[in-house]
Amino acid sequence: MILPDCLQASTGGSWCQAETKEEEGRDPEEAADNSRQHQQRQINLLDHIDAVQDEVSHRMDSIERELDGKTLDLVSNLSLTLLRQSYAVFTA
Repeated sequence: MILPDCLQASTGGSWCQAETKEEEGRDPEEAADNSRQHQQRQINLLDHIDAVQDEVSHRMDSIERELDGKTLDLVSNLSLTLLRQSYAVFTA
């Protein structure tokens, strides 16, 4: 997974903000470009988070369906076992 430079350098995000503010004082055009790049990084990160959340949700749904199927199998097997035991008791 590739993270924006600012996230790789600092988890707090202050490095990104400090870098942007420092560059804003130099050249207005360069500062605007850096600001757009920073906003694009944030958008990309939010898109990535959204995609990961969707993937996790899909996997959880799949696991839940699988567990439901196994639970149904267990209940069915248990019911058959109990029926056989009951039948054995009544026929003995």
